[in-house]
Amino acid sequence: MTSPDLNSYHPDLIIEQATNGWRIIRLNRPKSLHALDESIVSALLSVFEHFHTDSPFLLHPPKCIVMRALEVPQWGGDTAFSNAYLVYEDLSPGMKNLLDGLDVVYSGKEIWSRNEKLPPEKRLRLRETHGFSEEELENIHPAVRIHPRTGRKALFATSAYFRHFVGWSEDESRSLLNYLQSLAQHLHYHCRVKWQKDTLLVWDNRFTLHRGIHDFKYEKRHLIRTTVVGERPVSSRDQ
Repeated sequence: MTSPDLNSYHPDLIIEQATNGWRIIRLNRPKSLHALDESIVSALLSVFEHFHTDSPFLLHPPKCIVMRALEVPQWGGDTAFSNAYLVYEDLSPGMKNLLDGLDVVYSGKEIWSRNEKLPPEKRLRLRETHGFSEEELENIHPAVRIHPRTGRKALFATSAYFRHFVGWSEDESRSLLNYLQSLAQHLHYHCRVKWQKDTLLVWDNRFTLHRGIHDFKYEKRHLIRTTVVGERPVSSRDQ
């Protein structure tokens, strides 16, 4: 699950320092959400309940996610995945050409700013201890990224921390994003994982969208995870 090599593993926005220098994140509901400010919870759920990739606002978003289930509810709490390669490949040639030329502004500054105004007991464990500045939480990435080895293209326009397409207004950007997000909902792109105790799952965060299914109310769901640092996203324009 974890590695003592902190140069290879990615510190997360919500983080708990484990023993032996390993870094993990604990996803522990309902306990973890109850301890947070309601506005922060609402902002987080608005991200996590839609298909997304993790931390796209970073200059080097995570390459892959490693997650293990410690406790699971009797029912519900699945994680759904959507194939970002196929979403892109099924687009019309005109839409592909449009998206190939677009960049996206991603920003984690809003949650950071809200968090800083809260009393300490209500704050997320943001990365003050890991040397991150607020300026590093906003970056521009291509809307369509390519695999660094295969050159295969995939959609990289995700609702998580999305601000706007470069050169577009927020309203214009949101209209296109909503359409793209609706495509990711199509079931023929999906895989759905039902967690059992000690299920260990690894997925490619660059080319796979995911979302939690929050249908287990107040039953306990306790997962731990770590993330591997990825490369800076590039498009066909960069080659």
